[in-house]
Amino acid sequence: MVDSNASSPRRIKAVQTSFRIVEELVECEEAGVTELADRLNLSKGTVHTHLSSLDNEGYVVKRGGRYRPSLRYLRIGDRIRESFDIYKHGRNPANRLAEECGELVYLAVKQGTLVCFLYAVRGSDNAIQTATQLGRTRYFHTTAAGKSMMAHMSETAVEEILNVHGLPRKTDFTVTDRHVLFEELEAIRSQGYAVNAQEQHLGAATVASSALRPNGEVIGTISISGPAAKFDAEYVDEMAGLVKEAANKIEIDVSNVA
Repeated sequence: MVDSNASSPRRIKAVQTSFRIVEELVECEEAGVTELADRLNLSKGTVHTHLSSLDNEGYVVKRGGRYRPSLRYLRIGDRIRESFDIYKHGRNPANRLAEECGELVYLAVKQGTLVCFLYAVRGSDNAIQTATQLGRTRYFHTTAAGKSMMAHMSETAVEEILNVHGLPRKTDFTVTDRHVLFEELEAIRSQGYAVNAQEQHLGAATVASSALRPNGEVIGTISISGPAAKFDAEYVDEMAGLVKEAANKIEIDVSNVA
């Protein structure tokens, strides 16, 4: 069945249902037909039909009457991730940066109106562990990676993102005023790096810098995260120098391949 609401794009409900089922399976890791039907408020017949189709195509596996996502998603995810220049050319610089600073290093890209984290490496056992998972999206304004990317977008592009999501507050430190945000973006453009001081997660701070193509388009960002108490002004300056150097290395590598 197709959703033909004139005010929105056409959608195939069966496809939407399949994705809802897959996403729920990912969240609960494993479930039976009745459990999924209750969780998603769908009939058992509908859930069983979709699971059977997904099983037939190799996207779920059945064991003892219960289903779980198949490992086929690993291959799909790896191939998608490899298609991003920030991952192909940024993974080795990220590994070296993590080893040098001993902190958590991320690579991130723009995905629609959100930030998506593609890669993470911890430089030591003492490196911070945050709730940001690979493939998980975040708002631009709550992350150093997002603010770094926004700083290199046109004002119109930034406004389009803000018009979709607004400026939701994640912590007491989150910037929720557009005027304040645009002033910060101007400073980021000038200094070449962005800082997230507990704006997404309490107790965590991040410094990020964007790698750019010669035309100014953002390839993606590389960032360093650590305990907020450690990220005083002197340490932020030190980490900023490291991420800017790493971002520049990515830019050079991407340019040499182009």
